[in-house]
Amino acid sequence: MRPRPNFTLTVHMDGLEETHDRILERKGTFKIAVEGIKKAKKLGFRVCTNTTIFKDTDLVEIEMLFSQMTDIGVDGLLVAPGFDYEAVGEDMFLVRREIERKFAQVFEMSKRFRFWSTPMYLRFLKGEKQLQCTPWGNPTRNPQGWKAPCYLITDTHYPTFREMMEKTDWNRYGVGRDERCAQCMMHCGFEPTVVTEIAKSWKDIWEMIVWNLT
Repeated sequence: MRPRPNFTLTVHMDGLEETHDRILERKGTFKIAVEGIKKAKKLGFRVCTNTTIFKDTDLVEIEMLFSQMTDIGVDGLLVAPGFDYEAVGEDMFLVRREIERKFAQVFEMSKRFRFWSTPMYLRFLKGEKQLQCTPWGNPTRNPQGWKAPCYLITDTHYPTFREMMEKTDWNRYGVGRDERCAQCMMHCGFEPTVVTEIAKSWKDIWEMIVWNLT
C-alpha cells in the first residue's frame, strides 16, 4: 500500500494502555496500535484515531490520550459515545443524559486538539443540537454482504449496494421509530446528517468554515 491524499487509516484507541487493553480484552493491543501509528506516519500515511467514550471513561485519561496521540503525529481525532448495540451486552454504555454531560467536557477538549468530529456533531452530543440519524450515510460491507440497516444494527445482508438501498425501509429506523435506536448518538449515523443540516444556518456554516481552515 502507498499513501493517497483521499485515504485515511483509522485506529481504534479507547484509552491509555491499561484501559485500552482491558476494553479490547487483549494484552498488548495498545502498544501494537502505537507502533503501527508511528510506522504509518513514517511511511507518509494520514492517520486518525477513533475513541469511544463509555460510562466509566475517565475524561482526564482521555485528555492524556489525545496529548499522546498528538505527540506521535496523529492527524486527527474522532470521538463517539458508546452505544449498547445488539452485538454487545455489557453494562458499560451511556444513555442520552449521560452522553450530554460527558460530551460537554469533550467539547472543551476539541478547542485544544485537532478533532475531526464536526462542531455540529459535538454540539449534538452535548445536547445543543437536535439531529435525526441518516443510517445509510456510512454503509457497511462485510464478508456476508451489505449490512442493513446500519453499522450497529443487523436485520439482514444484501449482495449489492443497490439492493440494500432499494429494499431497506429507511423510515423504520431512527430515534422514536425503532427502540434499538433510542440511545444511539454514534457518528456513523449522525455525522452524515450534518451534511444536510449545515446549510440551514449561517452560524453553522461559518463554524464549519473556521473548523475546516483551522
